[in-house]
Amino acid sequence: LKDAHIHAEAVGTLFDKSFVVPDFQREYVWDKEHISALLDDVREAMEANGVGAAATDDGYFLGSIVVYKVDRDTFNLVDGQQRMTTLFLLLCVLRDHWTQFDPSQCEPFEQRIVRAQVDSSGATVKRFRVTVQQEDENEVLKAIARGDFGSLEIGKRDPGRQLCDAY
Repeated sequence: LKDAHIHAEAVGTLFDKSFVVPDFQREYVWDKEHISALLDDVREAMEANGVGAAATDDGYFLGSIVVYKVDRDTFNLVDGQQRMTTLFLLLCVLRDHWTQFDPSQCEPFEQRIVRAQVDSSGATVKRFRVTVQQEDENEVLKAIARGDFGSLEIGKRDPGRQLCDAY
């Protein structure tokens, strides 16, 4: 705890970093009620505080997120993984919805969904901003992040079903 840091961060800059849900964390379990409550809270805060340049500095406390640093821009999520994963899914939904109207304007969403990174061999690879360690669930999350949601064939009891339902 001697190296613990507490600070507020805007949701808009939160996804400038990458997050990994370690394998000791539970799978994604949020249902419609949890997601609706989060979205209602965000909407109400936006209405109360304004959006963009007109926003006040009052902000809104979305909840705590506890992480530990893996490298310069990557953090393991210790607490807040359901909220972070839901916000990540929201970015994917917004990108996919916006693509139908004006694909040229999707870049701000895409930058917060995936980042380009140079690996040890010098090749540029894409890394998603949120990944999970449970392989089956991660494959579902990666398909959603790639914009391939329609290609998923997930049964009612399969790992990743909650991610599909949330999306």
